[in-house]
Amino acid sequence: LISLIIVAGFIFLNTTQFAHALKFQKNLTELTPISGDMFLKFEGKYVYLRELQGKNANEITIFDVNGTDLISKSFAKSGVYESKKWSLKEINTTLAPRDLSLGASGLKFNTAESSQALGGFDPSSVQSIYDTSNVYSIKDAIRSIRTFADQGVNVATIKASLYNMLFFPLFAPLMVLILYYYLPVTGRFFNLALMSFGFFIVTLCAWGVFFVLIRFSLNGVIVPELGVIAPIAALFCFASFLVFKHR
Repeated sequence: LISLIIVAGFIFLNTTQFAHALKFQKNLTELTPISGDMFLKFEGKYVYLRELQGKNANEITIFDVNGTDLISKSFAKSGVYESKKWSLKEINTTLAPRDLSLGASGLKFNTAESSQALGGFDPSSVQSIYDTSNVYSIKDAIRSIRTFADQGVNVATIKASLYNMLFFPLFAPLMVLILYYYLPVTGRFFNLALMSFGFFIVTLCAWGVFFVLIRFSLNGVIVPELGVIAPIAALFCFASFLVFKHR
């Protein structure tokens, strides 16, 4: 029960900024909080961000396409994400002609001081996609998966990180429960020191296997469901079997 409470508290902390503590410390040390050169697909559009810092971006280029045909290209000098939309400043839009025959009208150019676009294109989700440290909070991971799952973006790494935060902490209470049923009723006829050492080795080996599978999932070698959820599910089934067996 105590281990379950501790694990629940740890999982809850991963929904807060606590999950980014190490990342914040590195940003303060290296002074590199600005992300750049990001190119993503979102709702049928291709978006390029020259610089992204928090909810502010510079030099935003949006390519609106229909299949393999380019409809328009919009360039904004800067933009701010507010009210779940991007407020773009100093926009230059180039409209491609639909009729490419000789003598038809050519390119059209429009300018605007401000405009709103890319509703739901959350900058924190964008940074999560390009973050190579695999450091996310549970909320950020869920938001990123919802934003880009249908956009052709590979979110397997984010899924692995999410499953790691949600399910891997359960390893400890499940192992405690399993080892409990292998403890002797009395230590009179057993060498408790030797048995404790054996339990330690078994736990360490099991943790090592789980850790390797999780690293494989984070690196995209295996699918996260197989590398994270399946081992924990197997451990849970074995623990449940022991519980019902000794009832």
